Formats: sequence, C-alpha cells, structure tokens
Amino acid sequence: MKRWDLVAFFALALVPPAALTVMAGMRATRIPPLVASLPARIEERLGPVARRSHWPGDGVFGARAFDDLQALAVDRASPDATSVLKQALLDGTRPPDEYVALLHDPLTVACMVALERAHRQRIERILRDSRAPGVDPPVAWRFFGLTNARYHLDGLPFAWLAATRVALAPSAVEAMETCVDAAGVARDLGYRAGLMGMAVRGSILKVLDAPCRRILLAAPPPVRARARAALEAIAAEISPFWQVVENEALEFELFLAGPALPDRWLARVPREVRAILEENRRAEPVSFWMRVVRVDAWPDLHEVMLGIVSDTRDPAIADREAAYRRRVGASGHSLNPLALISVPEYGKFSERDLESRTILASLIAAAR
Repeated sequence: MKRWDLVAFFALALVPPAALTVMAGMRATRIPPLVASLPARIEERLGPVARRSHWPGDGVFGARAFDDLQALAVDRASPDATSVLKQALLDGTRPPDEYVALLHDPLTVACMVALERAHRQRIERILRDSRAPGVDPPVAWRFFGLTNARYHLDGLPFAWLAATRVALAPSAVEAMETCVDAAGVARDLGYRAGLMGMAVRGSILKVLDAPCRRILLAAPPPVRARARAALEAIAAEISPFWQVVENEALEFELFLAGPALPDRWLARVPREVRAILEENRRAEPVSFWMRVVRVDAWPDLHEVMLGIVSDTRDPAIADREAAYRRRVGASGHSLNPLALISVPEYGKFSERDLESRTILASLIAAAR
C-alpha cells in the first residue's frame, strides 16, 4: 500500500471517533449553564406564595394545614362510608346518621368521640388557614414527584369531611363559608406543586360541586353575593396551567438528572432539596454510565419542557394538545433516547385543569 493510501486509510478510520468527540464536546457545553441556573430555579420554587385572600385572615397556609391534611388522610373513611355519603350528597339529602358510625369504625379507631372532635378541630383549622394572606407548602409537597415514596397527602378525606360539614351546617351562612373556604384550600394546594397539586385541587372541587351548588342556589341574596365575591377572588388566584407545567418541568429535570449530579454540583443546590436528592440517590444508586446518559439527556429535556411551558400559555385546550404533540415529537430528534422517555403526556392533565375551573365557574354562577 502506497504512503498516501495509508494516510487516507488512517484519516477515514479516525473521522468517526473524531466526529463523535466533537459532538460530545458540543453537547457537554450545554450542561454548565443548566448547573449554574439550577440553584436559582429551586430557590424560586421554594419561596412563599403571596396571593389575594378571599376573606381577611392572618398567618399562612403552611405546615400546620398540611399536617392536619395528612392526619385526615390517616383516619380516612372506609369505602362504604364514602359511598353512602357520596350518594346522599348527590341526592341532596342529609347524610344518614349511620355515616358517623361508618366513618369512625370502632374496629380501627379506639375512641369514636375523640376522633370526631379531632376531625372537627382540624377541619376548622384548615378552613381558617385558607384565608391567610400567604401560602408556604412543605418542601416535600413542592417536590412531591421526588418524595412520593415517603410523603403522602390526599385531599379527598378533607373534601368528604368538608362536604359533610356543608350538609350538616345549621345555617346557610355556615354552609356557604365552608364551601368557600374549602375552595380556597383547593386553590392553595395547587401552588408550587406541579401536576399533583392541580390534580388534588380538582378532586376537592369535584366533591364540593353538588352540595355547594345546591347550598348557593338556595341561599338568601346577601349570602350569595358574599359567596360570589369570595369565589371570584379564589378563581382569579388559581395557578395558570403554564405555571403548573413550569413547576413540573423543574421536578422532571431533577428526577432525571438529580441522581447523576456530581457532589460538587449537588453542593450548589439549596439544602432542603439537596437532602431529598441525596436520599433518593442512596435509596436507588445509579451506575456510572447511567449517570453519564442522564446528564447528557438533561439539556434536551430542558429544551422540550421550556417549549411546552411557552406553548401552554394559550388557555385553549385544543392548542395545548397540539403543543404537546409538537414538542414531544421534537424530543424524538434527540440523540439521547432518555430525553424522549422522560417527557410526560400532559393532555389528560390539561383536561383536569379545565374541569376544575369549570366547576369553580359553576359555583360562581350558582351564587349570582
């Protein structure tokens, strides 16, 4: 083989590795800006939420309310009790007396009277806290997608007990105030909690829909007017869907890249979230090569999620769905398949967002 033939052979042999090296280098340059911006993005997510309250209040909807909500979830009603109550509320009848016995099953609860009293106190605290001028959810709720194996919160036990309180209220004013404050609780649970917060908001409003609409339709005009003003204030402060997606985007990025972040990068993350990521990494160790793949997929996922956030600022649900398909399709061009796998489908959540807003609008209409 002639000398120039050898040169050509080695040149061709080295082109693929050289191209891959250049490509890897170009992809790697996208990562430092994400690492640099990550602490500020997390700090913003951790900040308290200031919003206009529906009625004057003080304090904050924070740790105490969330502790009470978790306690209600522990002592939740049995499926039979919930079914009985649901049917009574849909039929517009007073919940049967045996509901209390079903709710406080003596086989699982030692003292029925003490438990009922504890529920009443917790419900009143939660409702009262919804009037506070600020919201400060626990870190575990803000990053529920990273903590769901250890942190549990379900809004349905609260919703059913609030609906029972509405049905048993001795006056239209008390029933109306419970409906409004419970809607405020649904609003507050949706802040900084991504798709889970939005889903809980919807589940609470769905339970309140029938009994509260019935109460508002039958209430005296002054009571309806007060309720309408408060419900309109609540509706105005519901997190827009694009903001929900923006919160979820950060969580998905942390879910993907968090277990792969080197210690020197992880050290820049705010302490509360760093502790969550370190615990997840200890619970499910990630191999070296999978760390490389996860970090490499991070910029692609970030770009796609940024596009989804931008496109979902339009409230039309048809436009949202088109944006999802377009952006998810764009993620298919990524050289790293993990980026495509990590992008969730948001269509069903968009429909849930619309459903909860529709329920709130129907309650406002009932109060007119």
